[in-house]
Amino acid sequence: MTGTITLLFKPQINVQTTTDIIKTLTRMSLTMMKDRIEALSGRFDQVLQSAAEEMEPEVQFVQISRPTLKTEAEIENWITFIGKKLKEALVNGPVVMK
Repeated sequence: MTGTITLLFKPQINVQTTTDIIKTLTRMSLTMMKDRIEALSGRFDQVLQSAAEEMEPEVQFVQISRPTLKTEAEIENWITFIGKKLKEALVNGPVVMK
């Protein structure tokens, strides 16, 4: 078994009825459930990125900062900075913000 990882525990998450919820929670803790839910966002991002790459192979992903902005001046400065960053990247092909 070289280079292979097998997942032995892949819990079923059933929430259709109260009984299903209780059975699910006896098999996995709320913390485990929370961790799985939080991981979904990253997985969806990966799927979207893969789909974009398939549709447009030369697409580039540009990381966009997400600061806390407190004033209109900060907003304007951020918009200017991001606009410049995207325009510079666009020279090399289509851009997807990440």
